[in-house]
Amino acid sequence: MPDRGDARLMVPTPPTPSLPGVPERLRHVLSSVLEEEGACVPAPVRERILEALDAQLSTLLQDEHARELERRRQFVSRLSHDLRNHLSAARMGAQMIVRCPENVERVLAFSGKILDGIERADRKIQEMLDAYRPQG
Repeated sequence: MPDRGDARLMVPTPPTPSLPGVPERLRHVLSSVLEEEGACVPAPVRERILEALDAQLSTLLQDEHARELERRRQFVSRLSHDLRNHLSAARMGAQMIVRCPENVERVLAFSGKILDGIERADRKIQEMLDAYRPQG
């Protein structure tokens, strides 16, 4: 029977970082462009353009923040579910050993399952750490 546990060892995609300071940088760039030589944009019009840009960026950033929070929630949910599965299998094996410690065959069989569950949880944690390790 194939071991389906290994197929689920894929680490959920880590959440993407936000981009702090983007609205300020975009405002500065747009302001510079509007003030360049030859760009005859009156100050009140330039301010309305920049205010509209600020409002749009604020909305976009709020939406992105909400999506980021949802991605993080899903990531933690999937990861904790995967880890609980492996640890639950190990716990169940330990409980079976406690119930019948004199049955050497069962003790050996469940000991192997306990080790397998712990090794899978360890691999999952290692994959998650590798996914978050800075590249470079």
